[in-house]
Amino acid sequence: MKWLKSLLMFCLLFSIVACSANNTSPKLSEQQAKEIAFKHANLTEDQVEIIQSTNSQVEDHVEYNLEFTAGGNHYTYRIHGDSGDILDYTDNLSDDATNSDNTSYKTKDEALAIAIAHANLKQTDVTISEVTESTDEDGDAYDIEFEFGASHYEYKVHKQTGEILEYSVE
Repeated sequence: MKWLKSLLMFCLLFSIVACSANNTSPKLSEQQAKEIAFKHANLTEDQVEIIQSTNSQVEDHVEYNLEFTAGGNHYTYRIHGDSGDILDYTDNLSDDATNSDNTSYKTKDEALAIAIAHANLKQTDVTISEVTESTDEDGDAYDIEFEFGASHYEYKVHKQTGEILEYSVE
C-alpha cells in the first residue's frame, strides 16, 4: 500500500512538472506587443481603437493577436511574445500608393489588374471577393481573390514590384 501512495505521488509531481514545462511566459508584455504593432502601422496608441487583444500558447511560445482600427482602416497583427517579431499582419488601408518612407507601391487596383491580366481575364468578367494587404516571408503583398464562372482564383502580388508571388485556380 505504501508503494501505491509513492507511485501516485510520483505521477502527480511528474504531471505538474510536465504541464508547467509547456506553459511559458512571454518576454514581451501585451503593451509592448501593441507598441510594436502601432509603430509598424505608423500610429500612436491614442489614434487607435482596440477591437481585440488576446494571447495564445503556440508550440513553445506565446503569440499576441491584436485587432484594431484607426482612421477608418482595420488592422490585425500576430506578434511573437518573445522576439517581438511580426509574424503576420493584414490591413485594409485606403488606396494610396506610398507609405511613410515614400517607398512606391502598387495600388490595390493595380495589383488586381495584374492578377486578372495574368489569368487572361477582363475585370468586367470577374467577381472580386477580396483584396487585402499582408506581410510574411515574401514581404509586403496584396492577397487577391476573385471568381470567374465556377473557378476561384487566389493571387499574392508583391506590393512594390507587382510580381506575382503565388497563384492558384480551383
